[in-house]
Amino acid sequence: MSTQDLPQDLQEQIEACKEHQRQRPDAPADPPVFVVEACGETLVCMPPSFDASQRLQKLAGAVQNDKREFVRYLETYVAETIFWIRGQSGAGQKTAIDHARKVAKSNYQKFDLLLETMNQVVDQIGTGIPVSSSKKY
Repeated sequence: MSTQDLPQDLQEQIEACKEHQRQRPDAPADPPVFVVEACGETLVCMPPSFDASQRLQKLAGAVQNDKREFVRYLETYVAETIFWIRGQSGAGQKTAIDHARKVAKSNYQKFDLLLETMNQVVDQIGTGIPVSSSKKY
């Protein structure tokens, strides 16, 4: 799918996300980027790195033993996969997750932002088939 029909800021963030991933030792030549629309917000996400995937698998095991760990897993997953969210001030993944948390807490309609983001990224990674509100570039 071509990015030329997308808004300029989104095009720029998709390319920046690809470049960011190319710095990883385990990155493919053309790394995947996911544009996620969740709770009225637009995010640019990526698959977790190999090391992050291993950390997430360990954390998922903790969730199996203690369901209270799910929120920690959810926030960690999104922190490892989010690259940009429209409206963030500054650059970088930390700024993106901080802004996403702020947006999620801003009103009850945004409460599920992190969960919806995680679900869509998991769908994209797991199937490779685009879901209704996110696209792989």
